[in-house]
Amino acid sequence: MSGKITALLLALMLTAGMIVSCGGSADTAETTTAAANEISDTAETTTAQLTDSLPERDFGGKDFIFVTRDTASSWLNPIIAAESLNGEVLNDAVFTRNRSVEERFNVSIIQNSKPSGDRDGLTRNAILAGDSGLFDVVLITDRTALVFAQEGLLIPWSELTYIDLDMPWWSQTLNEQLSIAGNMYFAYGDFNLIPYDYTHMLIYNKQMGGNLGLELPYSLVLDNKWTYDVYAEYAVAALADLNGDGKMDGSDSFGLLSQAKHVLPCFWISADVLSVTKDADDLPVFDLSGDEQFFNVIEKIFIITYDNGTWNADKGTNNTSTDNENKFIAGQGLFLDSTFNNVKRLRNMDADFSILPYPMWDEAQDGCRSRVEGGDLPMVTVINDDLDLTAYMLEALSCESWKTTIPAYYEIALKGKNTRDAESEEMMDIIYNNRVYDLGDTYWCNQLRDGIFLQMFQSNDRDLASKIAGVQNTMDNEIKKTVDAFASLG
Repeated sequence: MSGKITALLLALMLTAGMIVSCGGSADTAETTTAAANEISDTAETTTAQLTDSLPERDFGGKDFIFVTRDTASSWLNPIIAAESLNGEVLNDAVFTRNRSVEERFNVSIIQNSKPSGDRDGLTRNAILAGDSGLFDVVLITDRTALVFAQEGLLIPWSELTYIDLDMPWWSQTLNEQLSIAGNMYFAYGDFNLIPYDYTHMLIYNKQMGGNLGLELPYSLVLDNKWTYDVYAEYAVAALADLNGDGKMDGSDSFGLLSQAKHVLPCFWISADVLSVTKDADDLPVFDLSGDEQFFNVIEKIFIITYDNGTWNADKGTNNTSTDNENKFIAGQGLFLDSTFNNVKRLRNMDADFSILPYPMWDEAQDGCRSRVEGGDLPMVTVINDDLDLTAYMLEALSCESWKTTIPAYYEIALKGKNTRDAESEEMMDIIYNNRVYDLGDTYWCNQLRDGIFLQMFQSNDRDLASKIAGVQNTMDNEIKKTVDAFASLG
């Protein structure tokens, strides 16, 4: 199936609000397959026909400036503009997309890349000076973007008349978490590759699994049997004291290679629970003290990582993402936590590997969930002096990205270069179509993910109740501050 067809199928499912299960019943699987086959015959035509509804407009050759993180970032793709065609798939797709939009509306798209701290300072100083010529849109870390919104420095997206957030080039599953009381001050669209880059998954060493006599997990995923318990059986099978010194350390083989800060959130999100939820009024809520299932999930994660000894519990420098990747390449782990952009660092690995979603809580769960660790959100500030141009560019670029850039990124840059089998492509479809954004992992990462949860996991401290009690007032105050700020903005 071509990239455009896959992109369309994903978009159609997202637009319909569907969550694609890891498996499901045989009847459901047959029906889904039949529907996919039926759609595939006309998908490319439909993709070409489905487009934005922007009226024709000539913007007189205006510059449209994005400020983004430094393009030298090793773990993210902040690329918005490309200077020329150079034969690289992603670069050329971005270049072609931009030329199409530029020619259509007579604009010039510019990317100004800055380190994280510089983006914050540049934005604030420009707002204070009223200097609208420095940028039109700034992409900045989500928790920083939230502060800008609370301070009343951003334009609500309801004023960006020509943006249609219901279209498939805007992420439905991620954007529903970004609003506060129905107010949107930023959204993830397909012009922005960072939420794709920041999606977590498991890399599976097929050679090691084969040597251990393990079944490839693909059918388990598709049959809705890829659960915590099954994953744990696989992870235990990989344990080996390779140097024969009678203890498990960085020289040995483990079930899971992962940084400490990623273990709990990747697994709790895969079990379909969140650290911060939303109430009926679209307001964030931190109420874990009464969430029995969240307690059950956290305890189980400790059991399948600490109690069975399958997580490489090295402290300090031996547990960086690069060290874990090197160990995985050396055959010292059956599973590796990774993000999609980081998979490229494994392309020289001799042993075959596969991509898998994180496991579900149990077979009763209605589908896989995959964690998006965070991202850079597009901000439109109060000094923006051409909201029509801004809306046009964000909508047009997202639409064109959905048609061309995302298929290039997804089908070729990832599938074509990094994965070793067709089944992994199907796993990627499942992962991407079920991405989840937990506000305790993003907006309030410092208090929760990198606060109480990282402390707990690093020290094997399972007293979740006391940790929640210790941070409850802080979280209540943080959430109240956010809710009150959004309320005051109208």
